[in-house]
Amino acid sequence: MAQNDTCMNPSTRSLGSSGALLMEYVTHPGSSLIAWWRALRMRRLCGRFGGFAGNNVRYANGVRIVNHRNVFIGQRVSFGGSVQLMAYDRIEIGDDCMFAYGTVVNTASHDYHADVMNTTYLAKPVKIGNNVWFGINSVVLPGVTIGDGAVIAAGAVVTKDVPENAIVGGVPAKVIKVRK
Repeated sequence: MAQNDTCMNPSTRSLGSSGALLMEYVTHPGSSLIAWWRALRMRRLCGRFGGFAGNNVRYANGVRIVNHRNVFIGQRVSFGGSVQLMAYDRIEIGDDCMFAYGTVVNTASHDYHADVMNTTYLAKPVKIGNNVWFGINSVVLPGVTIGDGAVIAAGAVVTKDVPENAIVGGVPAKVIKVRK
């Protein structure tokens, strides 16, 4: 049994990975065959290379994942158009997260201490908790952990860890307030 089959709803497990994923999309209003195909392709890519994509993950047009093997996506995650996951190190995404258009999660940067910067990379993992919302064109840089329930404002550049239920914004992102 494939790695992704282990987390499927038991009532659809006999359909196999593709059939169960199709049933998820057919039973949700507003879903399309194109959305099903996109999700199937991403789930297979993540699973084939050692990563993982949970059930009911939605991918809009233009989502780009570099190094699928380092990406672990929870259940019911939604990716808007042109989202980029640059996974040179591990990216863990919890359940029920929303990524708005143009969000970038990057796990690597050039080493500015090196003699030749374009030949040396520094990579650090990124961990994103459950129920996190990323605003349009937000950016997450290497080594960041984002707590459950956090909100990342549009255009924010997250350079440091974000506590649970914090609303952050700005460049660099700072805590604006805490959700109740």
